[in-house]
Amino acid sequence: MVVLVAHRGASGYAPENTLQAFRKALMLNADIIELDVRATKDKNIVVIHDEEISRVAFGKGFVRDMTLEELLQIPTKSKERILTLDQVINLLKGRCIIKIDIKERGFEKRVVETLQEHNLVSSAIITSALPPTLKRIKHLDSDIIVEYGGLEKYEPIDEILDKAFRVKAHLIAPHYSITTKSLIDTCHEHGFKLHVWTVNDKELAKKLALIGADAITTDYPDMRI
Repeated sequence: MVVLVAHRGASGYAPENTLQAFRKALMLNADIIELDVRATKDKNIVVIHDEEISRVAFGKGFVRDMTLEELLQIPTKSKERILTLDQVINLLKGRCIIKIDIKERGFEKRVVETLQEHNLVSSAIITSALPPTLKRIKHLDSDIIVEYGGLEKYEPIDEILDKAFRVKAHLIAPHYSITTKSLIDTCHEHGFKLHVWTVNDKELAKKLALIGADAITTDYPDMRI
């Protein structure tokens, strides 16, 4: 049976990457909950997708240029505070697999240390579109499961596989628009599982499940397919 991954929590029902979204995903019994991380100016890891805050907050500026204290003082459109990775882990650990999407380079060591501190190395997935980040993660702790993610534009299958092998990935995550049965089958033949993102149409999700996708990332983790 295909696994559904809660995209930024149950973000179809609640503002993305918020306590409300993560709690809703848990209520819906999501097996895997995905979240995005970036680092603040003072090297704290926060759960936010965009590098610039204006889409989710009443302010402007880059996360990397603000301290955690400065970031938390800015009102958000969801009326919830931006979360740290530790806060989300404390909510989710032991209740699901946590998939952490690292959006930029430079704080891989802190992410690995956080997983180790929480004894989550065996129950987390690190995903990224940045091959150097994934290589760094595997160098820091070879037991961490990594996903070569963020594949959005068509590439020859052999090039995708080559990059996945180079970063010692376990999973490959293409956008649904470039996912074919040939891609899925070839990934499986080479030992990779395939997680497709981000699918909110039930009929499309069913089609992807039928052609062999191992997991489907969705804003609606209660989707019945």
